[in-house]
Amino acid sequence: MTAHQQVLALNLVLLCCLQLTTTQTQEVSVCSGTQNALSASMSPEVQYNIMRDMYSGCQILMGNLEITLMDQHHNFSFLQSIREVTGYILIAINQFHSLPLDQLRVIRGNTLYEDRFALYVLFNYQKDGQYSGCETWASHT
Repeated sequence: MTAHQQVLALNLVLLCCLQLTTTQTQEVSVCSGTQNALSASMSPEVQYNIMRDMYSGCQILMGNLEITLMDQHHNFSFLQSIREVTGYILIAINQFHSLPLDQLRVIRGNTLYEDRFALYVLFNYQKDGQYSGCETWASHT
């Protein structure tokens, strides 16, 4: 076997290995985050609908996850698929009881809230006066 034939054979083997690896790799859904902090320029209902559309099925969130000014009647099950956030997570001034972030494994903190925090949880409560937002993913990690 000549050197040229050996190189071709090696390339063929590498190509087969690459195809096997590619078929075994699952497709990852990536979405963009936000940079609104605590500002709100729309109603909570519109903000919720935009957030649901942006994050449904998302696994890797490139940027920040900001959940602010949300009412207690919203269903946040669309957040269940998020595994990684590259920026910060802000959970502030909400009235819900829990967030289903069970799959979240990494908050990278490439961008920090107020240049200090990768996770910032502030003033979450229920209308009956009880504190809320405490049941996120902490009980599952």
